[in-house]
Amino acid sequence: MPFEYVDSQLYCEQVSLEALADTVGTPCYIYSLDRARANYRRLATAFAPPGASIHYSLKANANLALVRALLAEGTGLDAVSGGEIYRALAAGADPHRIVFAGVGKTADELAYALDQRIGCFNVESAQELERLNALAASRDVRPIVALRLNPDVQADTHRYIATGHAAAKFGIGETEARVILTAPDRYPALTIEGLHVHIGSQLETTAGTGKAIGHAIRLIDEFPYLTRLNVGGGFPVAYNDETYPPIEAFAAEIA
Repeated sequence: MPFEYVDSQLYCEQVSLEALADTVGTPCYIYSLDRARANYRRLATAFAPPGASIHYSLKANANLALVRALLAEGTGLDAVSGGEIYRALAAGADPHRIVFAGVGKTADELAYALDQRIGCFNVESAQELERLNALAASRDVRPIVALRLNPDVQADTHRYIATGHAAAKFGIGETEARVILTAPDRYPALTIEGLHVHIGSQLETTAGTGKAIGHAIRLIDEFPYLTRLNVGGGFPVAYNDETYPPIEAFAAEIA
């Protein structure tokens, strides 16, 4: 166990947290590196089909020591700000394996990401697409882009963390996405190569994920120049005695 009590004292990987607190002071944050590595390896095994790539979400925990350890395991990274891209590079990440996602990206953040030659931009709106196209053209670069599709799927989760339904502020509706995909030449400085779907966090079932992917696949079939699908979302964690599908069930649904 990464965390366990021994004689009423809490330990992490056989190290007394009381002794650590006496040494470094409080408050302090303690992470189990063994557990982090084990979690990544379980994901990598579950998503073993060829072509699958796992990208760790820096917003979960951007501690540089942790990020370096996960990079050593083989992960790519998902960033939602210029600051997270900076931390990814500081940890030694290959910029081509960084995906820049998230709403409200500023022009400065987009420019910084372009200058760092990151691997892919998940674009949330037509306005962001136009801004990115202009910034890329001014730098004579041609980044890879995935459109974040809002599939109008209600996730099985708390309504405050559901992000894929029609009333959510996230992503591009299917009708608007089709308009963009019909005329990609309007964005000559971009390579629109894929779609991104993310319907929410703490998902209680796999059904919503499968339904959202179904919407994306129909668009990909319609526009065969799309060759990548970025599937986001938060796998569920049992905080008390809840029962949720395991990672392997989500992997099977996605595959």
